[in-house]
Amino acid sequence: MKPFKKLSGLLSITHLNHQLQYLYVNPAAERKLGMPVNELVGKTRAELGFSAELTHHLESCWQKVLATGEMGMIGFEFSGSNGIAFYQDYVVPEFA
Repeated sequence: MKPFKKLSGLLSITHLNHQLQYLYVNPAAERKLGMPVNELVGKTRAELGFSAELTHHLESCWQKVLATGEMGMIGFEFSGSNGIAFYQDYVVPEFA
C-alpha cells in the first residue's frame, strides 16, 4: 500500500464543471499550479492568468470530452511552482 500512497501524492487531480471552473484541486495539483486551493476553486484558467494559448489548448480538449463523452488526453508545457515542465493530463467526463 505504501507505493500507491507515494504515487497518489504526486498525481494532480482536479475536477472542473461545465463552465471549466475548478471545483476541486488536490494537494499535488495545488503544488503544481503554485496557488492555494482557495484561489483556484470557482475560477477558470483564464481568470487565473493562464496564457491565452495554453487556456485555448486545454479548454478545447475539455470541450471535446464534454461533447463526445469520451476520455481525452492532452500534453502541454506549464510553468508552475516547480518551474517549466511537460505534463500529460487525462480528461475524463463525469455525468450526473
